[in-house]
Amino acid sequence: MAANMGMRVLNAPHAVPALRRAQRWRTWKQTVQVHRLRLATTASCNAAAAPRFVFDQPSNTKSTTGIVPKPTLADRAQEYWRRRKDPELEEAARRLDLRVPLTNVATLSDQHFLAYNGHLRLRNMAFNYHIFDDVFGKVFVPKKNFAVSWADTYTYRGNLVAPNDTLVAPAFHFEPEANVQYTVALLDADGRLDGSEGQVAHALTCNLTGPTASGDEVLPYMPLTPFQGSGYHRVVAVLLQQSGALDAAALRDSLPAVSSQNPLSNRYMKLQDWARQHNLQPVAFSFSQAQHDASVTSTLASAGFHQEPSFA
Repeated sequence: MAANMGMRVLNAPHAVPALRRAQRWRTWKQTVQVHRLRLATTASCNAAAAPRFVFDQPSNTKSTTGIVPKPTLADRAQEYWRRRKDPELEEAARRLDLRVPLTNVATLSDQHFLAYNGHLRLRNMAFNYHIFDDVFGKVFVPKKNFAVSWADTYTYRGNLVAPNDTLVAPAFHFEPEANVQYTVALLDADGRLDGSEGQVAHALTCNLTGPTASGDEVLPYMPLTPFQGSGYHRVVAVLLQQSGALDAAALRDSLPAVSSQNPLSNRYMKLQDWARQHNLQPVAFSFSQAQHDASVTSTLASAGFHQEPSFA
């Protein structure tokens, strides 16, 4: 009786497709295992010849051998299991106390940044935040790694920055090319009060030859000022390449005049038009998000606001 029932189940119309699906699944699984084995074998053979991948703070020294190679599969597997077996990392992740050191990523050399597809990752993240539409007016792939920092706070790829941490003038991080001058702009993409397209410039410096060079200040630095009730503001740091030396006074005159009703009006700009006017090409950027805190009130009062703008 059992055998007859088994024969009837096996010959049922729905049983044949199920058996075929199971057979295809086993074949696909075996193919994947063979492919992974080949990759692991190739990576193991090349591991001795290829430079080791640095998972901690990378070296910022330039290599004369070209682009830094990506980590091999064996390197990635070894680092993965090392971290899986680390009890401190496991406990920090379980308690939600694990912190990613953004300093290591924000200060990558250009070779590391490009080798590990940082330019493509940044472009994809910028799409999600509409950075290209609202700031640049075009889509481009960044050629360099660039970040702005206030002490241990860095602009990265959409990370949160507290305005209270931006009260001091920022530092710029990038690798300059020989005989090239740059303009740096720190913009609030959501800070304009006049309802027009564009941004608020919190810092604008031209004729920079390096991250530690003084350059010529077009606009003095002003800490971040996301208004109360306006939600998160996109803070975009942009590195623009100049075609030659620029006159800081002429750049300043190309911006709007100060209005008695809006002390920030002289900082209003539309980057894509302003850069085209002065023959500037964006080559790198990073961005963060900022939300209102208590420091914004004092910053706006110092800028000349008698009453802080508020959006209920």
